[in-house]
Amino acid sequence: MSLICLTSLENPVTNEAFLEKLFPNPYDFLATLLAFVVLLIVVFYLAYKPVKKILKTRAEYVENNIRQSQIDNQKAKENLFKAQEEVSNAKNEALTIISNANRKEQEIILEAKNKAKVEADKEYFSKQKKITEDLKQKEDEIHSLIVENAYLMSEEILKREISKKDEESLVDDFLKKVKND
Repeated sequence: MSLICLTSLENPVTNEAFLEKLFPNPYDFLATLLAFVVLLIVVFYLAYKPVKKILKTRAEYVENNIRQSQIDNQKAKENLFKAQEEVSNAKNEALTIISNANRKEQEIILEAKNKAKVEADKEYFSKQKKITEDLKQKEDEIHSLIVENAYLMSEEILKREISKKDEESLVDDFLKKVKND
């Protein structure tokens, strides 16, 4: 404050001088104002509009990225759901395949057992038939031997020839006695 006082004391300032210093020459003022307006117009067209356009473009880019991210996120969720569904279906299909394989395995085992049993039964009956045929053949051989021996013995005993009918009845009687004993 003392500086202001000193200045004012040394050079007394009148109201007109103060206003003149505050508002200089009107032409200077207009030139300065015009330069300021031109500067504002130049700055507006060279800086403000391009910066505003860049900011608008950037805002649209960010907004598009956000929108695209949301779309991609939704697609990712859908793909995840589809993938989980496919995995679930694949697991179910695998379980079905395993179940079918186990069932088929049991069928094959049962079929093999039945086939083996049929083969064993065939072989058993075949062997039994062969044994029965062999037994029948041996019985026939024994029967013919017995008949022959009986014929020879009866010939010896009777010293005469025996007819075939007599021979067969003697053999049958002998066989009945052998079977009964």
